[in-house]
Order: sequence, then structure tokens, then C-alpha cells
Amino acid sequence: MVKLIKYLIVVVITVTFSFVIVNASQSKNTEGLVIDLNQNFPYIDKMLLESSRFTQKDDFDPTLVNDYHQYYQVDYSEEEKEDMGYELVLDNDKLSVYLEINSFSVLIHNKETNYYYSSRSEFQSSDGRSEGNTRIRARHASGIWVEYVASQNPQRNLAIPYALLELADAEFATNGIINETNSRTSVYELVPETYRKNKVELKKRNQTTNQLVIDVNLKSIGLRFDVSLEITEDGLFHVFLDQESIVESNDAYKATAIYLFPNMGAVRDTKAPGYMVIPDGVGALVRFKERHETTLQSRFYNSDYGVSSTTFSNLSVPLYGIIHEVGQNGIYTFLSEGAEQAIFYANLTDNNNYNRAYTKYVLRDIYWQVIDRQNNGQDAVLSQRSDSNFKIHFGFLGSDANYVGIASRYQSYLVDKGILTKKAPESDIDLHLSFVMSDLEPSFLWSKRISMTKTNDVLRIYEELKEQGITNQSIKLLGWSKDGNTNRLDRMNFNERDKNYDKLSEQINADGNQVLLNNDYVYAAESSKRVSLISDVTRNIAKTRVTFEINSLSTRRMLYFLDPAKTRDKLLSDLSFYEDHHYGLSADSIGQSLNSFYRKSYHERMDTKAYYQEALEAYEFVSLVNPNDYLWQYTDQYLDMPVLNAQYRYYTDLIPLIPIILSGHVAMYTSYLNFNAIGEDRLLMMVDYNLYPNYVLTSEDTFKMRYTASNELYTTHYDSYKAEIVRTYGFVNEALKHVSGKKIVSREMIETGVSLVTYENGVSILINYTSNDVDYQSITVEKKSYEVIL
Repeated sequence: MVKLIKYLIVVVITVTFSFVIVNASQSKNTEGLVIDLNQNFPYIDKMLLESSRFTQKDDFDPTLVNDYHQYYQVDYSEEEKEDMGYELVLDNDKLSVYLEINSFSVLIHNKETNYYYSSRSEFQSSDGRSEGNTRIRARHASGIWVEYVASQNPQRNLAIPYALLELADAEFATNGIINETNSRTSVYELVPETYRKNKVELKKRNQTTNQLVIDVNLKSIGLRFDVSLEITEDGLFHVFLDQESIVESNDAYKATAIYLFPNMGAVRDTKAPGYMVIPDGVGALVRFKERHETTLQSRFYNSDYGVSSTTFSNLSVPLYGIIHEVGQNGIYTFLSEGAEQAIFYANLTDNNNYNRAYTKYVLRDIYWQVIDRQNNGQDAVLSQRSDSNFKIHFGFLGSDANYVGIASRYQSYLVDKGILTKKAPESDIDLHLSFVMSDLEPSFLWSKRISMTKTNDVLRIYEELKEQGITNQSIKLLGWSKDGNTNRLDRMNFNERDKNYDKLSEQINADGNQVLLNNDYVYAAESSKRVSLISDVTRNIAKTRVTFEINSLSTRRMLYFLDPAKTRDKLLSDLSFYEDHHYGLSADSIGQSLNSFYRKSYHERMDTKAYYQEALEAYEFVSLVNPNDYLWQYTDQYLDMPVLNAQYRYYTDLIPLIPIILSGHVAMYTSYLNFNAIGEDRLLMMVDYNLYPNYVLTSEDTFKMRYTASNELYTTHYDSYKAEIVRTYGFVNEALKHVSGKKIVSREMIETGVSLVTYENGVSILINYTSNDVDYQSITVEKKSYEVIL
């Protein structure tokens, strides 16, 4: 009876609720509230295309441009320069450099565009308000900042920048507000005799027309170093700090960081018709259209777990820029030495009125010194100082003042240095296929091998796709070892007979295609039989092993970072195996991991970099995942090129900065298209960014490996993807085959959601991301499609 009553109550509630829903949906009071998704789609589509997920059209308010020209360009007269203490110190056909030595400030005149750049925050108090207290004003006016802590009681929160003028106890002569009595130059004027040379003194030496050295003596904290300034015939301004020139003479302090020209090219508020270029992920812009009031802080080359420094942005190249006016003037900056020790800052009107991009050279890290098993401890500072030099290059743009110009200039620099070499053109693009051969599934006592793809299966699929016209294929094998795909670092033995794998490589190589064995020489699972947890695992500055845990629905694994010397040794010892069986190397993590480490003493990231470079140089063909730029010269294939950035709220545009730098020189592939979550837009981005297709496959049904570490690859069955692979390859190939081996020379947004990419051979590709057909000149581009203009 009780069950019957419960049943009747449920029925009554269900019927009543259904009646209320039906009645409500028919009520006349809701007219106009029901959303027609089809009618609303154009609005949704427009908002998406105008978001930071895409590149926006360079469209600036003419009033802003006019005001910028009239009020916000540096144009000091010779008399004003002299009054402020500037003197001409470097000069050639491209650049003139004026130096005010006490504040270490420079004015740089780009003769090609007749435009000045300042290392000071210019146009201070242009809105009638003071820029802040003496400390803030000193930072705006100084070309050097330093950080230091007490040797005996270092505290991370006290390691703040001290500007040169602040260390000299200099006092400003005015309140910094421009008015009837204060001119635009008076904001920098100091009270006579308040710049105390017994605390700070700078001297010039070894001066020539193109170069001079500044002896910087910070007597108040016992820190002395040399900074070399140089201009070159190609229009670059070099700033070099030789670490051997650094002398610390006061035991009470430890210098932790130096900033050189942190205000160079800074833009005031929203006054410039330009943007900031940041190499996050594939590339990002921050337009100066609004105050963002935040700061991005990130190490180059990802996190450094050796000092427990975690970074969320992926800055794979030490390059950034500030465009003052698109197509007219801009400055770009890159580091050729010391990037491993550098931290990038994008200060976006955060506690001030300026947008500035700069780097901090870390002399020594402050770290957490663990004193017990509960990770209790205290801040400590390294006794040893960095062995790395610090070299910054500033370049100046004219008609190419945009992100493409920055990428092209940097590409030329890398080519001149021999880091990038031209890629030979091919008649068709390449298709990259990864095959999961096997993996291990935990069992009661040990584990059992789950076979997912045989070598004959790989050849069968390879031939099937050849019959479909896909003759250029690169094949990567995962889980080819008897260790499966679990341990990250596997033993060098095949899970089938050697002759089966030899047949596979022989047949694919005979077609001029590459076949690769995947292994990870940076991370290893605890179960790896090639790793000693005592001698092979790297330790951080606190002398504890560097580990991290991976959790999934069915597995939980601890991974260990290998000592970089062990990484090198294992790569070199495995070389003969790859060569004997005619396989190339595919290494998952070495391209995007760079950690400092402790082995008897502390070793910097540049030591790790040297180990990695030494090992990869020995290999003939290397495929790397999202590699940092110091490994580009060894990279034949760039896998998993990101098509996004960190998507911070202040990013305004997504741009293909990294693909433009590498275009024509390195084959670039998107991440696995099995897991494409943005549909057609992803394929259009591949055409737009010059990226090739990439899939991961198995011959067996994917569910067979659901209890293995490969279960994160949740859809891989070849039969499910064969038609899609052929269709996707055809779509991308019909565009990119015309520009194989060619570099990108321009990229323009014709309108919102429509980009025009032009290559050095004169071929252009018009990409339409919108949901409507678009007319351009005499060409109609269908929605979600492209047209090649030969």
C-alpha cells in the first residue's frame, strides 16, 4: 500500500509539472521571450569573430590617430635635449643614440622614419595629474632598476625594483605636473646636488662612433657592473651585460635581478593606435584601446621546477614588441643571451598610466628552503650568481610596423645565425600519423600487454592512404617497445620481431617518407626499467626529487624528471638503435621543458639547454613537440603547434606569430585532430597558419586500451577516421601545396573574420571564417572556406 501511494504521488507530480510546462509554453505572456537560435546565430557568430579567439582588423579612430600625431610623439628640440642632459653618443646611417648618463636614459632616433623612441615613460602628467610618489617617478625616469635582499634574512616580498635615481637619493625639482610653470622637460628635472655620487656613479669608457661601455657603480648596495651599448649597420641597438663584470662588495646584500631599459618604447594609456605583441602560445596581441590594469609575468621557456617557479604562459621565444602606430612605427625586442634567466613582464597600465614590455635578468633566485618533511621552511637566496650574460636587441620598424614585421625581422636574424634553414618545396603537404602500437594494462600480479596496432597494420593503412593520393606521410610509433606506452622512457626493444619493424621503416623510407620512434627522455614513470630513482632523477634547489603526479579515471602515476646529463647520455647511447633500424627520433618533452637542477651544486637552465642541444645535434632527423627556439636548429618537424594562447582576459587578438617566424623553414603540424573541438574553424586556422594535419590512430577499437595509460587518447580507431583523414588532407593540401617551402610576407584582416595571407612567391590565400559568402575584389569566398589567389 505504501508503495502504491508513493507511485500515485509521483504520477500526480509528473502530470502537474508537465501541465505547467505545456501551459507556460503556450501562454501569450511569453511572446517575444522565446529565442530563435537561427535568427540569433549571426549575432553569436559576429561576437565570436570579434573576440580574442581571432585576429581583429586594424581599425583605429581617426581622432585618436590625429591626437597621437599631435600630442604623443617624442619630438624634443636640440635645445630641450641639451637642457635635459642628453648628449649624442652613438651615430650611424640608421640610428642616433642620445644618452643622459645619470639616469641611464636614452633617446633613439630612427632616421629612416624620423621617429624617436625613449627609454623613459614620456608624456607624464599629460592629464594634469601627478604620476605618483618619488619612487614611481624614479622608475619612470631611470634606465636601470635592480633588486636586492639582505644576505642574512632574505624575503621574497622585499625583493622589489629600486630605480637608479632612487638609489642615488635624487629629488625631483617639481611635482611632475605640466602646467603654466612646469614644461614637459621639467618633470625630469632634479634638485641640484641631490643626485649623490657617493651612492651612485656612472662613467663612460671605450667610446667609439658605434659603441661605448658604461661603468655602473651602485655604491650604496655594493654592486658594480658594465653595460655595453652598440648600434649596428642593420639598424639594431644592442645592450649587453657581461656577467664577468659584476662585482658585489657589500656582504650585507645579495643582488637578485637587474632590469635594463624597462621603459623602452612605453606607450601612455590608450593614446597610441597600436598594440603589444606577446609570444604566448601561437601569439597574442594586447591593443591599447582600453586600460587593462594588470601585469603579465612569465619566464621564457615555461616553468622552472628546479626553483619551483611555475609559469602558465607558454613563451617559447624571447621576443616581444610594442607597435606605436600600425604601419608607421614600432619597436621589437629579443634576447640572444640570458633568456633562460629572464622573466618577461607586460605591464598594462597596472598602478600607472603606461603600457610597457620588458625583461628582468635574474642574477640569483630566491627559493623556499625546506627544513622538514612537512615542507616547512623559509625563504633563502642562492649564494652563487648566474653565469649567464644578458644581451638585449632593440629593433625599429617603419612600414612593416606590425606583428608580421616583427616575426619576419626575427626570422631573418635566425636565418643569418644559421638557426633556421630554408625548407625544400614539395608538390603536396605532409600528413602526420601517430600509431599506438601497444600499452600495458595492470593485472593482479604484473601487467599484460594490450596490442593495438601491428606493424602490418601500419603498412596497410599507409598503403590505403597512398591509394587515396596521400603520398607524403610521416609515421610516428607510440608504444613500440615491450614496455608499451606507459613508462615514458622505454627500453630499446621492439614488441614484435626486429625484422617486422625493419620492413616497416624500409618500405616507408623507400618512398622518401619518415618513420619515427617516440620516446620521452625528460620524464619517466616509476615503473620504467631504465631509470634509477636514486641516481637518474633530477633534484631541485632544495635537494628534493622533482616529480609530479598524473591522475586519470583509471590510472594514477608518478612521473620523475631526469637529470639533464642522464637525458643526454641516454639519447646518445640510443642513437645506434635508431640508426641501425633506420628510424628518426620523436621526443615528447625535451622541446618544451627547461629546468635548473642540483647535482653537487646548483646548475642553471643554460646548463640543461647545453645538454639537450648536444644530444639532439647527433640525430639526423628530429621531431619535437612545441619546441622552444633554442632547439629549432635541430627540429625537422614541429608537432602540436598551438592554435591558441593562454586566453587571458586582456588579450585582444590571436595571431600566428610563431608560424610566421617558422614559415618556409620548418614543417609545422597541428595537434591531434581526433580531439578537434572547434570544427571547421580549426581547419581554416591550419590553412591560415600554414599547419599540416596530424592524427593518432589504432587498428583495434579504442576501448581495448581503456585500462592503460593511453586511455587519455579516447578515440583513435582508424576505421572511424579514414574518410575524415582523406577529406581533411584534401581540404588543407589544396591550399598549402602552393606555398610549400615559402615564407609568409604579409597577413591582413580584410574585414572581421576574413584574412588574406601572402607568401614570398606571390601566392595569396583568402580565408573566410564567417558564416556568409564574402566578396573580395573579383573573388567570392564561400562561407567557412578559402580561395587561393595564384
